[in-house]
Amino acid sequence: MNIYRALTDLETNAVAEMVGSRPACFKSSHPALKLAGKGSTDATAELWNYYFVLDLSSYDSSTPHYIDFTFAFTDTTKVLTNLSLGATYEFGISDIKMVYDWDSLVLNTTSNEVDGTKDLSSLNLNQMMTSMPLSKADIRKIQIESLPVYFYAQKPASGTAIANKIGTLSLKGSVDLSYSYYDTSTSSYLPKTDNVLAAGSTVPFVDAVPWPTDTDAAVTSKSTVYPYLSEAKASFTDKNSEESIATIMNKYPGMKNDDADADIPGLSLNYKLHLDGGGSDVTIYSAMVDEVKSGTAADKVVNIDIDMAAILKFSFKLTDQIKIGLMKYVDDTWETDTTKDLLNRDGASAYDDYLKYADAIDYIALKYNVTNKLFSNFDMSVSLTDTSSALNKNLTFSSGNNLLKFSKDEVEKVMTTYPFHPNIDIALGKAGQTSALKFNRSALSSTEKAVGATVYATVKMNGDTPITVWGGKE
Repeated sequence: MNIYRALTDLETNAVAEMVGSRPACFKSSHPALKLAGKGSTDATAELWNYYFVLDLSSYDSSTPHYIDFTFAFTDTTKVLTNLSLGATYEFGISDIKMVYDWDSLVLNTTSNEVDGTKDLSSLNLNQMMTSMPLSKADIRKIQIESLPVYFYAQKPASGTAIANKIGTLSLKGSVDLSYSYYDTSTSSYLPKTDNVLAAGSTVPFVDAVPWPTDTDAAVTSKSTVYPYLSEAKASFTDKNSEESIATIMNKYPGMKNDDADADIPGLSLNYKLHLDGGGSDVTIYSAMVDEVKSGTAADKVVNIDIDMAAILKFSFKLTDQIKIGLMKYVDDTWETDTTKDLLNRDGASAYDDYLKYADAIDYIALKYNVTNKLFSNFDMSVSLTDTSSALNKNLTFSSGNNLLKFSKDEVEKVMTTYPFHPNIDIALGKAGQTSALKFNRSALSSTEKAVGATVYATVKMNGDTPITVWGGKE
């Protein structure tokens, strides 16, 4: 602190001892000099505008929103004027406020690679099939035909200064998928790692993708999302992957062969990425960000996000026929207790009563009209088989009118067989063949019924055998 004043020798020394520094000395020729001064004891606010360089090289990414830094003001001298001798002054700093802002940041494209792992275990066909009454073996028969996956970086809207600056940059790196699966050929669990984006591959920058806010919204080639994905040309496909994503998904990563087995790891994505291009340093100014935020773009994105989008088509294939037994859902002990009778008879002694009605029946016909707008040309049927009565009937689910007829002999076999314990199964696809299973998306969104059936039963009597009508006479 420097204080300058014209004083006598004696006065100069006294003041110097008081303030702890020796100011410049001036001699006066007037022996009766009187000192006077003007000043104010009011507090005054001082404002420093100072931009310092913040080095983030030691940033601890494990602690969110935390950066440890220090800074110092270069101008540390404050000149005080108009002081009066004999007056008391107090100096202090209070009500300190730090209003922080930023002017620019420098992206160093020569920085080290950023690597990490992302859990993708929720991306599996097994979870999609959990609501279906299928065994693990039958679930593996359901395969997806293709699964293009797009890996891209979203950038601020095109045409802005920040987008133009980022346009000189690119992301490069590699991506692997690691997982464990049950190998049916060896009856064992195997770990696997597949490279789906080779080292040095470029991850494209695209404008912020306008994903629909409604999660039930369908994404098609006519959606606003599609042009953005088309721009992200570096997708994980059969051509640029060690093994196609569809092939990996069809191994059912993370799905146990038996629920009692120990858990196995599902799908995880491992990446190594780094910035490239634009010289060693690329400077981004705050004014560029302000331009985007004050613009008219609906999505004012100023950050860079790395996203992955998988396009799952409603198109599958069955590698073999799948049969679903229906009777176990009617009676959970049906498959284990073979003494149960579908007609709920107490025993074989009830033959005579049932045979009387069987003699009066010429045939029983079930006429049913099937509506099937959901599945395109897919083989699906229902079979009713019973070993004891040698009964074997099949119901087809072809769209339109269908007929299932039980002759007099077949009705008699059912009535005279105890217990009548048939198996009723739904068969999907053809045995020993690969079948296409395609869903019509329009049928799912339509207000009309996608799948259904209207059934009419006709009982033709022979007219010669009298029967007793309940509550009446023969």
